[in-house]
Amino acid sequence: MNIVLCLPAILSGRLCPAFQGAAPRLSNLSGPKSIPSRISGDEFLFVLQDIDEEQAAIFAKEIINAISKPIAIEDTEVTVGASVGIAMTNDGAVTPDELINRADSAMYRAKESGRHTAVVYSSRLALWETRRLQLRHEFLPALRTGQFELFYQPQCRLEDGHVTGAEALIRWRHPQYGLLNPSAFLQIAEESALVLELGEWIIEEACRQAQQ
Repeated sequence: MNIVLCLPAILSGRLCPAFQGAAPRLSNLSGPKSIPSRISGDEFLFVLQDIDEEQAAIFAKEIINAISKPIAIEDTEVTVGASVGIAMTNDGAVTPDELINRADSAMYRAKESGRHTAVVYSSRLALWETRRLQLRHEFLPALRTGQFELFYQPQCRLEDGHVTGAEALIRWRHPQYGLLNPSAFLQIAEESALVLELGEWIIEEACRQAQQ
């Protein structure tokens, strides 16, 4: 599972206290059938034994409810969100590393679906993960070769319908998958640290088109 923190700018350097505040809540959820651990800065892992998929989903909901309560840092309430990925194994045929990778894939799908979401890994999700890895590999070349396009949504004044501006909307015209919405690639840009370069391209392209 992944924890997302929304901090005011003045507290942006205080991530550690925020996670320290979240950790006890996760520990309190631990029972005789669960083994909790922290695997990275903002990611936690629970190993649950002798439960079915429905019980795992209920436990994920308990995690989300426990985490979603604000945490106080320096007299400021910090908003916390959690995205949970669930991977099941019944026969032990899946190795521990593969099981963690599956849970990780489900977690990223949950992040794309919005905060406070849990997703169970499935064969369909495996296809989604394959596509996501492909798009991640192709993102930078696509940005370099002009596969991204801007569309404009007019902003109108309610009183008389007069157009006062326009919102630039980015799309990726992928040669295999067609026109992709930002939901398909924005998370990839953030993960690969290319979101700033993408933002610069949007501004430059919008200004260039405005001059035409």
